Order: sequence, then C-alpha cells, then structure tokens
Amino acid sequence: MQIVNLMTSDAITVGPNDKLADAKRVMDEGGFRRVPVVDGGQLVGILTERDIRGHAGYLESTRVDAAMRSPVITVSPYNTVRDAATLMLKHKIGGLPVLASGELVGIVTTSDLLKAFLAEGYGVFWGPRILVEPRPQQRLLPGLSARLRKVFR
Repeated sequence: MQIVNLMTSDAITVGPNDKLADAKRVMDEGGFRRVPVVDGGQLVGILTERDIRGHAGYLESTRVDAAMRSPVITVSPYNTVRDAATLMLKHKIGGLPVLASGELVGIVTTSDLLKAFLAEGYGVFWGPRILVEPRPQQRLLPGLSARLRKVFR
C-alpha cells in the first residue's frame, strides 16, 4: 500500500517565527502530536510535543525555530507503508511529512500505519501471503525423541 492511500492530506502547519505557545495551541486543538514547520512554502522542520516540553515555562517567548527538528526525514506519496515504517523505526520517530515535488502534501504517522495494518492485515506491509497447511508427520516426534535421548546420555 502506498502512503497516498493513508496519509493525512492538507496538514496543518506552523511557521518558524511563530511562538511555541501558538504551536501548542494548534496541536492541542487539532489533537496531534507533531506539526510540520513551513516557511515560504518550503518544509523547514517539524515540531513535536517532546520539543515543546523541552521549553516549558518559556512557550510565550520562544519561537518555533528554536525548538523544531531540522532537517526533516520525509517520504513521497508513492513510497510504501513498509518504507515509512522502516524509516520511523530506524530514526525512532512517530511521523513523516509527505512531499511531492518538494511541496508538503500531507503527513503520515504511526497511528496511520497501525490503522492500515489493522484494516488490511500483514499484506499492507509485505504484500499477499500464501498459507500452506503442513502435512502431519506422525513418526517425526518419536524418532526425534529417541535421537535426543542418545545425544544427552
């Protein structure tokens, strides 16, 4: 499955010169834990709840660019769910901005990946699977047990 099928389009963004208090308000109202930071139409960073917590007590006086993470790890709409999951695990992050031709077109989070996984099962990450029913091997266990007894005497 491709990211375009599960990303959140039209992601809410903040600017690097916005105050952390305003960014936190946007995140709280929207119910998200991260927000892309855009300046002049270009993605310049990402701000997470953890970044904001690091500046507790100074949210009204601290600008977003003082707390945001940059450079940003991104995916394209045509990357696969597996690609996104691999990047998130490798970099220990919970969301990826989605860029098409350098323009922010959405965001995909671990919650999106989990929803896709639950809706589609394992196939969403690894493609279709063929399940094979093994034939019973009735004599395998007694023979194996006898050989193990010889080894451990």
